[in-house]
Amino acid sequence: FYFYGFLILGIGHLELVLFGLTSFLKTYNISPFLYRNFLPVWLIKIFELSQDFMAFFVVVVVGIALFRRIFIPKKRLLPRSKDAETILWLIGALYVSFFMYIPSETLERIVNGELSAGFLWYLPVSSYLASMYAQLSPLGVIVMHQTGFWLHLSIFLGFAVYIPRSKHLHLIAAG
Repeated sequence: FYFYGFLILGIGHLELVLFGLTSFLKTYNISPFLYRNFLPVWLIKIFELSQDFMAFFVVVVVGIALFRRIFIPKKRLLPRSKDAETILWLIGALYVSFFMYIPSETLERIVNGELSAGFLWYLPVSSYLASMYAQLSPLGVIVMHQTGFWLHLSIFLGFAVYIPRSKHLHLIAAG
């Protein structure tokens, strides 16, 4: 599940990195790279649903895996691998930051009239969280958005540094 989750979510990470690299274009009144700027609406909705759905289930699966490792250790998992737990914690943090960033962006899109308010079938978790984030002050939403963006990007890029030095290099080498 982790593997397929990362394959599907990798498409979103590519967008995130390209958006970060092209954000300076706003200075010249040019839109930065976002899939929704050039793909058809129906495809964007499928993409957003896949990201929201998989990110949620990755958080759930990582939570279960950490719970099992910490509170119900299996004999085959002893002694506990610090490296494996570090990876699980980083994956969990990656997608917790996802749910800081995307729902706050969803709220901004709702406020700007780009999306309708309420439950959005293609952003089920993010639209629910966006309704909760609406209780924050405008500054709180901006802080949530910026913190979520930079945390998510930093953790994602941190994997590029950490994985080659860990026992999980096979994840990259096998691809």
